[in-house]
Amino acid sequence: MDLPVRSREARALVGLILESAKQTDQTARTAIGTKLPKAESVLLTAVRMARNTSAVAELARRLHIEPEKAHQLLGQHGALASPVGIVVQKQSPLIHVI
Repeated sequence: MDLPVRSREARALVGLILESAKQTDQTARTAIGTKLPKAESVLLTAVRMARNTSAVAELARRLHIEPEKAHQLLGQHGALASPVGIVVQKQSPLIHVI
C-alpha cells in the first residue's frame, strides 16, 4: 500500500507512532533504568502497532474511518509486523507499506 507522505493517513500514522514511541521510552526508563535509542524506540513501536487495539481505535478516531480500515493501515496483514515494513525513499513522495 502506497500512501502519499503528506496525506492525512500518513501524517496520522507517523504522529501515532511518534507519540507511542515517547511512551515506550518512559516505560523502558522505568523498567530497565535507561531509555532506548530513539530509532529503536520508534521501530519497536511501529512493529507493535498492528497488534495494539488501542492504536487501531485511536487511528480510526483520528481519521474518522472504520476500525477495520485503521487495522489495515496499521498492518493487519503484516505491513508493520516486521522491522522492514515501512520503506521511505528519500526522493519519493510516497510511504510504501509492505
